Amino acid sequence: MLEASAAPDFTGDIFSATVQATNGTITGLAAGITYYLRVAATNAVGSSPYAGAGTTASLPADERPPRTVLSAGPPQYASEPLYVTDKTTFTLAAVDDLAAEGDGLGLGVAQMLVAVDAAPAASYAGMFSLSAEGLHTISYHSVDFSGHAEVAQSSQVAVDLTPPETTLHLEGYSSSDAQGNLVVSNRTQFTLFAVDPVSQDVASGVGAVHYVIDNNPFDPACLAEQQSPEAPPGTCANKTYDGQFTLALGTHTLYYYSEDSVGNCGVVHAVPLTVTPPADTLPPRTSLHAGIPSFSAATLYATGTTPFSFIAADDLVDSGDAAGVGVAQTYVSADGASSALYAWPLSLSGEGQHVFSFYSTDWAGHQESTQTVAVALDLTPPASSLQAQGAVIQDELGSLLVSSETLLSISSADPDPTGQGA
Repeated sequence: MLEASAAPDFTGDIFSATVQATNGTITGLAAGITYYLRVAATNAVGSSPYAGAGTTASLPADERPPRTVLSAGPPQYASEPLYVTDKTTFTLAAVDDLAAEGDGLGLGVAQMLVAVDAAPAASYAGMFSLSAEGLHTISYHSVDFSGHAEVAQSSQVAVDLTPPETTLHLEGYSSSDAQGNLVVSNRTQFTLFAVDPVSQDVASGVGAVHYVIDNNPFDPACLAEQQSPEAPPGTCANKTYDGQFTLALGTHTLYYYSEDSVGNCGVVHAVPLTVTPPADTLPPRTSLHAGIPSFSAATLYATGTTPFSFIAADDLVDSGDAAGVGVAQTYVSADGASSALYAWPLSLSGEGQHVFSFYSTDWAGHQESTQTVAVALDLTPPASSLQAQGAVIQDELGSLLVSSETLLSISSADPDPTGQGA
């Protein structure tokens, strides 16, 4: 026999229970009270004296419902909605509180229930996943052994099963060879674009764009490379695309693809291509340079001894790059004469205005548009004169004798060689 009493001497109310073997249950105990226990053994002959069996404390009444948490494994992205794939697993975990939220001292969680979308709530049996692409609602709650039911919670989940699409854009020279393979130059700029299409109202967005030169990114050896942003871009150790790139001369295969924010991987494109030196697409640029003496204002002024030179540079694909195949010839004419192959130095004769016409050609056969530059040839020196105001006497040698009060002034004039009064 097992007895319990709130009084150490068992003078108050006594609660008793018959114990079979080693287990027994005493009912009717008040919550939050310490009880003293005693036990006596009984057989067919009689009962033994009671012996103390220690103390026990009854728990306060369980007043609160459980708390349930929904957890999602990888892959996942963002929240409300939480983007996942059909490989993402969900688990429920619940804790029962007793008197205060968070104390975790309740009688225990009796059952966890879960429902997806409009389906009825069912007992949670363990880890689960969602297979249908689109937006879903997961509802869940728990019930404790006191019968307290948690208010149902819900989470919005977006299942994304559609990978992004990647396109390649070229800026600069490109063509195809006889086999239809791409041919570019080592100045051609490669740009990759990716978009994550909306499917069933869901798109987690582009997570990353990748490219690798001359190695399939999903070959085991390439996959084994440790990723590092310090490694050269476009290698197995750094597949991340972060901007335009060019390729070295030679034959290559460009692999590129993208993945969305939950790891759905798009088609891996493999583009065989040949990189050649760029074709010369621009004509040369020629400029006139006047030696000494010369003076340039609105008009270029020179004399009969001024040497003129013509300097040309050949561009390749950008004006000013001076990377063309080279200047072949430069042609010059003066004052409407027939153009002749330029030979240094050149000079002009005959005072007045002259006009140089000139252009150059390169080894790719491009001819520059004819340019013209006007030159004013000045062969007449300026004329100067002296004027005196006050006492002036000219002696027999032609010298002027003046006083300290005589005002002297000098004036000069330079005739305009162009005849236009400048």
